Amino acid sequence: MNVAEQIQKMVTDGVLIIAIDGHGGSGKSSLGRMLGEKLHATVFHTDDFASWDNPTEWYEDMIEQVFIPIENGVKTLSYELSVWEKGKSRGKIENQPVTNIIIVEGVGASRAEFRKYLDFSILVDVPESICIERGVSRDLADMPHKSKTEIRKLWLDWMEEERKYFSKHQPKENADVILDGTKSFAEQID
Repeated sequence: MNVAEQIQKMVTDGVLIIAIDGHGGSGKSSLGRMLGEKLHATVFHTDDFASWDNPTEWYEDMIEQVFIPIENGVKTLSYELSVWEKGKSRGKIENQPVTNIIIVEGVGASRAEFRKYLDFSILVDVPESICIERGVSRDLADMPHKSKTEIRKLWLDWMEEERKYFSKHQPKENADVILDGTKSFAEQID
């Protein structure tokens, strides 16, 4: 049975929450989009709460603004987006629908504090060196005012924080499924 079928068989009358975790640059957002479309699920991003200054310790905000409201039966969610670059507001999420299946994707999506809310956890496994190169390439396009050296430094600092998160929360060891982020997701989930 493939991953999408496994998830669909778990659907009940309530809201099913799926976590997609892994290193930055591993392909979590791409997988989240793909599964979201396939399962008609709303996707929430840990990057909506994280920032360069706070890569992993934003979790209480997500519990209060996403998990608890879903648990209380809300039909839509609204919240302010975190600020990744000083002075550059990213606005807010407004009236995001709460569907029968919710996907929470991003670094920290399956952290210990979230596990009581999660029904299924996926880890996207990719070597750190590939993640860093993917992330630097992506962020060069998103932050043209920064040099490759500056962005690489941000990523190396970020990876240090991720290593601490992975050691403490063990998302790989707690995953229901591990997918290879260097291979096609379509082949792994269908």
